[in-house]
Amino acid sequence: MRDLHYDNLDREQRPLRPLSAPSQEMTTTSTSGESLPLSPISEVYTPRATEVRDPLLFFVLSGGEKRERNYLEQLKKQGYRSLRLIFAAPQGKKSGRNEQSHPGSSPRDLKTYWLNVCCGEHEVSIDGVSYQIETIDRIFFLTDLDSFRSELQKLLVEDSDAPYRWIISNPCFEMWLYYSYCEDDPKEKLSELIPLDEVARPKRLKSLCGQLRSGGIDPRKAFDLIPDALSRATRYAVDVDAVGIPVLFATQMVELAEQIWRYIEHEVPDRRAESFKNNLSQRTKV
Repeated sequence: MRDLHYDNLDREQRPLRPLSAPSQEMTTTSTSGESLPLSPISEVYTPRATEVRDPLLFFVLSGGEKRERNYLEQLKKQGYRSLRLIFAAPQGKKSGRNEQSHPGSSPRDLKTYWLNVCCGEHEVSIDGVSYQIETIDRIFFLTDLDSFRSELQKLLVEDSDAPYRWIISNPCFEMWLYYSYCEDDPKEKLSELIPLDEVARPKRLKSLCGQLRSGGIDPRKAFDLIPDALSRATRYAVDVDAVGIPVLFATQMVELAEQIWRYIEHEVPDRRAESFKNNLSQRTKV
């Protein structure tokens, strides 16, 4: 099996369709005042050009199961053709203090799953479907900061040259959903999180998000709000510490969402027109 790198550049026989998404040059500041890059995506992910290609394939291993799955599965449910996504939430250790095995994993569980199930084989089977590892374009490990700071500090050092990208949200994935729906600066709107212990913040954020908007923050509908979330998340919080862990209110979902949007943006007008036509047809039948 050939080496698999984060950006699969060996697939030139599958040229990309031209896209117009702008690149974002982002820098961060460490606690010592040193300027740090948030991610190299602006250079690594410049789309290759010409007419048309097979869909890209992203593989996401997630420490959370329900909201993360509901959000990312919209790619398939809404019929996007330029990008496919494999989602897996291995059995593992629960966030917080409950360590019983259940859907939802610690960062270390995610890496162990990858090493045992993926890297040792030529293919991986998810939900009964097998995929050749060499056909996967990009790999993301999705996790909350939660109570895993010390674990993530070690993993980020270990994985400096890994074939996957860690996507960390501080305090949790709901921070990305907040940016999808809310325009207010979280330092003001969610200020009560600041004095809390890191382990207590995720539960409180989930409760606050349910109060901020009538009907709560539905991850399925949030998928259509990627441009708004990107704008707000990069405006209010993009810093990481010296190790690479996002500061409070920052989420590296910016990296994953930017890549998703970059490859599906050109499909959105056609998809919306088709949805309008279908809705009109249904009303006519009634």
